Amino acid sequence: MAALVGLDDWRLTAPIDPRRVERIGLTLNLSHIEAGDSVDWVRMVGCRVAASFWEPGFPPALALSGRLWPHPLGPSAWISRFDADDRDPSWFEVTFNRPRPVERIELVWASAAGWSEQFDPGRVRLELLRDTIPKLLASEEITPATGPVHEWTARETAEVARVRLTFIEPSRMALDQRARLMALRVWGPWDGESPAP
Repeated sequence: MAALVGLDDWRLTAPIDPRRVERIGLTLNLSHIEAGDSVDWVRMVGCRVAASFWEPGFPPALALSGRLWPHPLGPSAWISRFDADDRDPSWFEVTFNRPRPVERIELVWASAAGWSEQFDPGRVRLELLRDTIPKLLASEEITPATGPVHEWTARETAEVARVRLTFIEPSRMALDQRARLMALRVWGPWDGESPAP
């Protein structure tokens, strides 16, 4: 399937010939997804998102919006709110309506949006859980020192009902207690049945 995306006359001034209109556009090739193809489960129907607290205008759903590298002054991100009375670390989690096959997870930090690396977390615990048998499937402590995107890969496909991030050190700046997550992607093979949003 192909789609044509175009604009009206792209020129800033009118062409010499008033009967002539110059347009610019591009063609997108869209393909159907097949069972077994990799999908981002957080973008599919049946995913719920929750977090400890958030700054006004930065709810957890923004980290699932699909915009990975937004404008730095208007980021599509979850930003936790610091509460001096709350000693528990900030957390972020997605829950699926039933366990989903997961092969890899991508975590996109603040530096991917052009912010300073100092806003990336110092330490994060990633946990994959299967709620139906309350069982921890995998746990990894991440120190994201290698770049703006961290990728976790499973040894083998696991049926996951919940993905939870706990921000032990929410920022690399000592005085900053806000956690920031630009995007979370949970990839796995499509079952051929689950509807897209």
